[in-house]
Amino acid sequence: MSILRPNLGKLIKFYSHSDKELIFDIKKDIELEFKHADALQGLCEYPLPIPYYRAFWSRAKRHVYGYKDLNKALNEFFKEFPSSYKKREPYNRAANQFLKWYDEKRRWRNEDFTEDKSKYTFTSFHLGQENPIKLKNEDFLAIKLNNEQKKIIYSCFSPRTMISSEGARIALWIMQEAFPNVPANSFRFFDVLHARSYGLIDYQLIGNEKQLLSSRYKLILNAYEIERNKQLEKREAA
Repeated sequence: MSILRPNLGKLIKFYSHSDKELIFDIKKDIELEFKHADALQGLCEYPLPIPYYRAFWSRAKRHVYGYKDLNKALNEFFKEFPSSYKKREPYNRAANQFLKWYDEKRRWRNEDFTEDKSKYTFTSFHLGQENPIKLKNEDFLAIKLNNEQKKIIYSCFSPRTMISSEGARIALWIMQEAFPNVPANSFRFFDVLHARSYGLIDYQLIGNEKQLLSSRYKLILNAYEIERNKQLEKREAA
């Protein structure tokens, strides 16, 4: 997923990065972008491996909905895909942090979470005409509490950087913009790998979120263009 058309989780992760971490992840992104281009031309294996967090998150949601225990589901996944078992550390970390968050929330609320099967629709959100932010249905965890209150939780996987409070505010603002017909207190932005979720009760909007995002995103795009040109020069010289 290029930073030119980012999903919400990647955008907020990049927003929260230090400059050094941002350049590191942009380089990785561009390398993957070129690999996809090479694969389409038959120059390398295709399809490329699915990111671990996709396989993990679908199973984490089923755990919350009561369909299957997360650890059991991951063990079954590793048996089905042995190559993933060799790279199981990211899955283990994600599972430990997710269960830490989930168990804490259940103890605090002392009630079960059930699947919210409502059909939510969201409006498209753009950082300018050419740069849409993607909110994907599979990235949401939609739950219903015993009192019929609903929560829409959007996942983010940031291995090194904890999501900043500013980044959390911007994520919640984007969710409000994308879901104009959903009560604002329903939204949570979930930093899975740091077992931390953010809601408007603790991170209230102050009105400058659009300006902050626009300014930071311009810097991200500039860094992307510089690094991409460097890698293009290396490819052409090889």
